[in-house]
Amino acid sequence: MQWTNKGWVVAVFKDVGVSMLNILEAYFEIIQDGDDFWAQNGQPLHLIDVLKVIFETFLERPNVVVPNERRLFVDKCLQVFIATIFFPKIR
Repeated sequence: MQWTNKGWVVAVFKDVGVSMLNILEAYFEIIQDGDDFWAQNGQPLHLIDVLKVIFETFLERPNVVVPNERRLFVDKCLQVFIATIFFPKIR
């Protein structure tokens, strides 16, 4: 299963009105829960790629996050980055 556009789900959620903060929290929860669907399908880094899309989207267009959630979003990004990159769950 190959997905050329790793961020299409993020774009759909954003288009239907889900906040970037909620999207980020949902993906982080999936990673923390240790969902191995993508690993079983030959793409163990798919969720990391999606996080990259979320981070890049915010860096390129900060206004995708509403101003009153921006600080919380940045803090959550840092938390996700540190937890995912430096302290991955060992399975």
